Amino acid sequence: MLRLILVLLGLAAAPEDSVRELARKIAAALAPREAVALSVRNASSLAPAEVAGVRREVENQLRAGNFTLAADAPTTVAVTLSENWQGGVWIAEIRHGDKRDTVMVAPARPRERAAATPMGIDRQLILEQPEPILDAVALEDLLIVLEPDEVVFYGRKDARWERRQAIALPQRVWPRDLRGRLTIEGDSLQAFLPGLACKGKVQSEPALECGESDAPWPAGAPLAKGRNYFEAEKLPPFYSAARVGEYSLAAGMDGRTQWFDNATAATGSFAGWGSDIAAVETGCGGGRQVLATRPGDSTDTDAVQAFEMTGRRPTAVSPAVEFSGPVTAMWPAGPASAVAITRDLKTGQYAAFRISLTCSR
Repeated sequence: MLRLILVLLGLAAAPEDSVRELARKIAAALAPREAVALSVRNASSLAPAEVAGVRREVENQLRAGNFTLAADAPTTVAVTLSENWQGGVWIAEIRHGDKRDTVMVAPARPRERAAATPMGIDRQLILEQPEPILDAVALEDLLIVLEPDEVVFYGRKDARWERRQAIALPQRVWPRDLRGRLTIEGDSLQAFLPGLACKGKVQSEPALECGESDAPWPAGAPLAKGRNYFEAEKLPPFYSAARVGEYSLAAGMDGRTQWFDNATAATGSFAGWGSDIAAVETGCGGGRQVLATRPGDSTDTDAVQAFEMTGRRPTAVSPAVEFSGPVTAMWPAGPASAVAITRDLKTGQYAAFRISLTCSR
């Protein structure tokens, strides 16, 4: 097997030059005048017309190099157009024989896709600890932290939080990637975990009552039984959701973010975001933004960046805020901010951060 992986990153050349470079590198791995079967799959935010243009140019360049394109050719060239946090990632895989080769080139990012950053993004540490944090709600003089085994209440002492009380949760065998959610409305507190819902009051002596429940979470859907994603009627499974005007966004299990209208009809999708998203309403720019993590897994560092949706595509409106480990959860924290939970890859410490946006001056 000959496998050629072309990872194309950067901002150096014009887009058409990048496609030609892709074709040139493919050609360099082929035998002279070889027949190939070409396929192109789009896993990026490129429009169908742009994808068709990439394929057409690759075909033209290969034909110009005296290669034959045939659907039944024994040599296959599979091109995947994807993207990461920095820009495009185009992968071309050639299968031919039993050899392997890998090369890298740097294409251009189209100018209209360059990220504008008219807003600032602030990160404020709320709490850091060795025990896992599922969610946290910080009020003026009260901090409530949801952990796998208990809900912990903190009071403010000078400039730090002091542990005051902990309420144990019913013992459960939790799924591997445990998720949990806290909400406060007035003096009422709710906590959600897989198959469990708790209600109580936030007062001088906080109390909490828990019971079995498959009720919808604040995301608008119940968590799938024994899983870490949500399931809702008429929607594919999703990890998190955000409301943007008359549309909803859902971070799907396939790595793509889906658009849905009020009738929950899918209207499009794009790639490039991670599994945690949260809408914020700041009054900056278009008024409503989406905070999104970047693609990755539990072994990668992470980042959060703010986007606005223009023409059903994300446009970055803030710089990315980097973290020293994965973001394990991100939930709305009022209309204008979100809480991000992280796990440091070096120390193993968990931390809760408040993420908010500031308008340009």
